[in-house]
Amino acid sequence: MTRPTPFGTRSPAATGILTVITSLLVSVAVAMAGPPPANDALSSAAKSIRANILYLNSYHDGYAWSDEILEGLRSGLSSYSAVELQVEYMDLKRYASAHIAPLLVNLYKRKFQSRTFDLVVVSDNPAFEFWKAHGQALFPDLPVVFCGLNDVDPAALENRNMTGIIENVDVEATLNVALRLHPRKNRLVIIGDASTTGISIMHQVLAVKDRFAGRLTFVPCILSSLKELNALMADASDTTLFYFIPFYTQLEGRFYSATEILEIVHRSTSRRFTPIGPFCWATARWAGK
Repeated sequence: MTRPTPFGTRSPAATGILTVITSLLVSVAVAMAGPPPANDALSSAAKSIRANILYLNSYHDGYAWSDEILEGLRSGLSSYSAVELQVEYMDLKRYASAHIAPLLVNLYKRKFQSRTFDLVVVSDNPAFEFWKAHGQALFPDLPVVFCGLNDVDPAALENRNMTGIIENVDVEATLNVALRLHPRKNRLVIIGDASTTGISIMHQVLAVKDRFAGRLTFVPCILSSLKELNALMADASDTTLFYFIPFYTQLEGRFYSATEILEIVHRSTSRRFTPIGPFCWATARWAGK
């Protein structure tokens, strides 16, 4: 996780609410990794801030990651009686941005034609990419706080009116640990989807490929069907590692999360596979421990 990037010069009120939201997002990120910090450094004067905040949630109600972000925002803002949070679910895990984005642009233009906002919060890459493409036209010069961005160069965000948290997965360290625990493994099958976030994390994993030359063969796979998944498992040898990227994708008319895919594989095979990545909690279970 990278440090928040600086944001441009704003009015005291705008700067205040940027600071509040950034602090909340940092607190949420810390809370996900361990116990939350037991302090409230914001003064009572800061809590008198009046603001309208637009929250563009990349995903849908019920998606655990963004549900926790929203829960943290609501909890952190609960003592700010003059701050209103407008939540928009973009549903971009289940539907392609190319189809949905034009509809959302038209919706937001009509819906908020007489509404003003002081700040926009965007969670994860799809909402961030949407804002980069359409934000200036929808709400000119609105400051942005982001979180959960993958495969983004911090330098590209400098001197822009935004701040937030970039999510960097330490793929190299993860693979080194996996190879230390399983020295006979020499093939890495990376399973993800074609979503914006899925492709971004796939890029992060493939970026370390050259550092494992001679030790691991990298095999990227954008999952398109359960049949394809079954074929992957059938062809896998005992020297294969599986890297599961977090995804929520439609297969054969139904949506599946990466956790559900792991469960399907676990139930449908008696072979010993080694999954790693964000769902490495399953490793011990799959190994029969």
